[in-house]
Amino acid sequence: MKSPSLPSLVLALTLLFSGPALAEDVHTPGPGSPERAAIMDGMRAWVLQQHQIEAIFVINALLVKDGYAWVNVNPQSPDGSAQYEALSGVLKLAGGSWKMVFPDPAVELSIGENLSEGAAREKANALLLQQVPGIPRDLVPR
Repeated sequence: MKSPSLPSLVLALTLLFSGPALAEDVHTPGPGSPERAAIMDGMRAWVLQQHQIEAIFVINALLVKDGYAWVNVNPQSPDGSAQYEALSGVLKLAGGSWKMVFPDPAVELSIGENLSEGAAREKANALLLQQVPGIPRDLVPR
């Protein structure tokens, strides 16, 4: 049996070890970081478009991986005088900016379809995986 050539061996090892090395770990961008600001700018643009509200956010959860971000925030007016219902969803980095690709429907499902919190989360996650098939599974809420 003929042994593989050196270029073939190098290519095989590169392919074998490059996949996991290219994927990033889930992380939470720190306060004041450019990544965190860019994600919140994307969320702010979506809130303004959908709800006509100028908002800043109290961040409850922010998880980022491979160009996707899961956010859970409490919007409030810039002066803090008005607080709004919590919002969650998935943003995706596209063309250098973050865009909302999946506003989380779990709360609406729970109320509108009279589902338990667990059943609403399960249904929302099924919709998320259907509508955003590229999302890293680490970002899907449990």
